[in-house]
Amino acid sequence: MRKHNFIKIGGYTLVEVMMAIGVFALLAVLVTQTLAITLRSAKKSDSDSRVRATLDYAISIMERQLRNANSITSLCEQGGTTLSTISYVDAYGVPASFRCVNGSGEDDIYVASDSATLSSRLTTPGIIILPCSFTCTSDNKTPDSIDISLTGTETKATGVESSRVSVQTKIMLRNY
Repeated sequence: MRKHNFIKIGGYTLVEVMMAIGVFALLAVLVTQTLAITLRSAKKSDSDSRVRATLDYAISIMERQLRNANSITSLCEQGGTTLSTISYVDAYGVPASFRCVNGSGEDDIYVASDSATLSSRLTTPGIIILPCSFTCTSDNKTPDSIDISLTGTETKATGVESSRVSVQTKIMLRNY
């Protein structure tokens, strides 16, 4: 009977030690990958949440102002007209508008609210709005309506972590 001489380390053979190291290395890779996927998903969820909150805020402001407007001064046609600016006279008789601003830099693409006394940004810096449109519809049978469509994305989120959120609403005006 032949006796094998295996190298022993603390009572274990070299093969047993190598197997244990291999199993632990495999577990470490699996845990690391799972953690990376979880962190990426959390960042995407945070980005989605920020973009959605910004779009919801902008839509709610526009909805409130347009629904209570005295009149829409933008040309509304039967069948609908798609515009990048919608002009109106607010409940107090002040001319105002909402517009899609498409500037040269990433922070220059946003939705703005303009009135005779104030111009303000409705969307948060760091979130770009593309595309942005207002569709104004008018006929003699129903009140005028405006469809607002906004799509936003966060500038600092890249790759898998970036999100693109779209929001649409239809506003029936009270100026009939």
